[in-house]
Amino acid sequence: SISKIAEQAYSKVVGDLGVAPARKVELVMYGNREQFNKGEHIARPQRDSLLGTYRRTTDVSAGRIAVDVSNALEDADKIITHEYTHAVLASATKGHVPLWFNEGLAMYESDAANPQLDTLVQQASIQQRIIPITELDTDFPQDAQLASLAYAESYTMVKWLTQRGNHPQVLSDILGGLESGRTFDNAFRKATGATPDRAMKDWTDAIAKKSTWFRFLGMMPEFIFSLLGLGGAIVIAIVVVRRRRQYQEKYKWDLEFKPNDPPEEPWED
Repeated sequence: SISKIAEQAYSKVVGDLGVAPARKVELVMYGNREQFNKGEHIARPQRDSLLGTYRRTTDVSAGRIAVDVSNALEDADKIITHEYTHAVLASATKGHVPLWFNEGLAMYESDAANPQLDTLVQQASIQQRIIPITELDTDFPQDAQLASLAYAESYTMVKWLTQRGNHPQVLSDILGGLESGRTFDNAFRKATGATPDRAMKDWTDAIAKKSTWFRFLGMMPEFIFSLLGLGGAIVIAIVVVRRRRQYQEKYKWDLEFKPNDPPEEPWED
């Protein structure tokens, strides 16, 4: 049921981050796409793709989650977890948190293993299209493809932070610093030992190293097919040479050992 999904989202997010909203967050479910767009005032560019929203009220420690489940009931757990993470961040930071961290953390909490996003970032690294994380502090690009990349980068950056230096509790440490009143840069530095700029450089380098293997693996099929083609050509050449030698040996044997034809008898009348 939806109530059970909401309880599970609460337990997961609060358990992972060690922070809970100061007040209850309202949850509204829509069973009709048109009602969702109208009720939540969804702007036209997002009317077909957006499945959930979190809105802060006048008191930033509370808020309202709205979810469209008309065509995505099976994903309701991910959507609610994602939006509830936004609610937790709003409560802990009073809204003062970079957009990349806000979205990246929400995506990581709702789906910690997403290889499609990893692949998207690796491809961007190979093509040298990585958007500097510090350019995603307040807004994401309007272009749909660049926006998708911005979300993917935010997710992979947050995931990398949990894997960096065997420090899985780094996210809760950052949130704890924010809740105590530290600025994001100070809370980030205290929890990670690096500034956001330095961490971004280390993350970019880590992605580049992975992308080298990704590029190599991507070239493997073409390389294998090339080897197979070359090998096939060599095999054919060997067969042709052997057949030719066999024919030449047989022809030589015929010339040397085949008896001469008997002379023809003259015709008699």
